[in-house]
Amino acid sequence: MAQLDQTQCRKVFADTGPRLWALFGLYNVTTGDTLDMAALNYFTKVNQAMIMGCTVSGTATATAAGAVITLPGGLAGDSAYLLVDGIPVQ
Repeated sequence: MAQLDQTQCRKVFADTGPRLWALFGLYNVTTGDTLDMAALNYFTKVNQAMIMGCTVSGTATATAAGAVITLPGGLAGDSAYLLVDGIPVQ
């Protein structure tokens, strides 16, 4: 488990508005890794997050608590997309 930084979490797309949906590319991630979306300056609160595998198949819900996302099981040095719904940093 590790705290991911911006070299492992890159924003690919985001819409606009008071409630934001954003898509991130994740690189070299493992089960239990965490992303503090407030520290990365993306979200103050995460409502929900979903992982879509690239080097592994399938989708899974990621756990969100405040602005911190914990990645689900089945990842071991993999790449994936992360879809996040939340309140953006202003």
